[in-house]
Amino acid sequence: MEEEEMVKIASAVYKKHFGGCRNIREDMIQEGILGIMMAERVYDESRGVSRYTFAWNYAKGSMMSFYKKEKRHRETFCSLPDLDIYQGVVEDYNKREEKEKRLEKVYRALSEIDDKSKDIFINIVNGEKQKDIAERMGLSRQLVNVRYKRTQDKIRKKIL
Repeated sequence: MEEEEMVKIASAVYKKHFGGCRNIREDMIQEGILGIMMAERVYDESRGVSRYTFAWNYAKGSMMSFYKKEKRHRETFCSLPDLDIYQGVVEDYNKREEKEKRLEKVYRALSEIDDKSKDIFINIVNGEKQKDIAERMGLSRQLVNVRYKRTQDKIRKKIL
């Protein structure tokens, strides 16, 4: 991997995960580059992961280790008040609020569905196999599948 590409990846990781800590930017990017160099040595295409993703994860891990180690030694590690730090918290809160609203719609839609179909849907969502549900309820696997799909369609129509 070219040096410019390593710097771009390390900079992107820094910006996404550590953007509020401006006073250690160069150190963090350097740690990220070292992580990418390590990733290059151990990368194996047969794992089915792209080289970029592999490098990203090693850079992030390297930066995270450095961050944790340095934070113990410096009292004023990140210069506050940097609003970048809080932006992620606000975005997370907004996402959580949206997720809760969608979940509420799903529960409302589920309350309008007959008990047998609801039982099938919930058990499949929780990982139970259709075959096991069919045996337990005395139904064919095909009927379990049809009821699951119909319930799924009803819920989609109600929440969209």
